[in-house]
Parts: sequence; structure tokens; C-alpha cells
Amino acid sequence: MSTQHQGVTIEDLAARAIAKGARLGDDPASTIREYVARGVLRPAPSAGPEAGAATFDDSHVWTILLIGEDLKAGYTLDQVRERMGSNVYLSERGLSFVRSHRGAPVPEDAFVPGRALTRGEMAVILHWLIESVPDPNEVRRLLGSMLVLDTGEPAVSLDAFADEWEA
Repeated sequence: MSTQHQGVTIEDLAARAIAKGARLGDDPASTIREYVARGVLRPAPSAGPEAGAATFDDSHVWTILLIGEDLKAGYTLDQVRERMGSNVYLSERGLSFVRSHRGAPVPEDAFVPGRALTRGEMAVILHWLIESVPDPNEVRRLLGSMLVLDTGEPAVSLDAFADEWEA
């Protein structure tokens, strides 16, 4: 059964995530449905004639990769859901980097120190970094210093998305 979300099926979302290195088990669509049901992956509500329906975009692919990294690090789905709800901030270094690269897909108010990013915005920033910074070691270094949790710990593992560059 194909679940439709504004032109993108969960199966298509799964295929996109797998193409980026996600490991979603034997039934990827069921895994994503489980993430949604458990509140780990939060689709955006649609507007217009399909109001109330869930929608997915490329930021959800990167969120699925973040979920996978947390699971790989030993977190349970309940812990991942809590982490997904944690505030994520651009560090001072992150603010400087994003300000100097005006092509960054970050809302203007994200340039305010102390303003929490949504996980979706964080996923978009990760996607932008991976696509625009050619050196994987530089991306890893930036990830470790740009995005931080309330506690000050990195929001993303330095090993996140390693498979993306090792191909």
C-alpha cells in the first residue's frame, strides 16, 4: 500500500533517504511510518486542498539520517524523540560561518545568537554544508562546532554522514 503525502509517497521518501545512506531495515516504508507514529519524524501539515495531510520534503531525508545516527550511537527511539525536541543553536562559530556564506538556506532570524533552530532548519543546514563544502574533513569539523544543544554538546555526531563522503 502506498501512502501519499502531497505527491511524495513514504516509499519515495525512503528511497531518497536510502540513496543518501540511511539504513531503514527490511521494510523502509514501515520504518518511516513507525518514526512518524512514535513522534520521532514530524511531517509538516499541508495547506490548501489537502489541509491536514502530512507533507515531506528534503529536510525529512536529512532528519531520517540524523535519526539513524542517534540510533547507531545507542539511543532508543524514545531518547531520539527527546533529542529531536531539544533546542539546537548555531554556535558563535556557526553564526560567523553562515553569515559569511550568504547562500546558506537559513532564515534571517537564525542569525540572532540564542535563537533555537528547528530540527528541520538544522537538517537544511546540514544538507547545504554537505552539498557546498567539498572537503569531508572540513564538513566534519564544521558540524562539530556549528550546531550545539542546550547543554553545549554537539548536536550532530562528528561521524554523521560519514558514508556520504567515503563512496
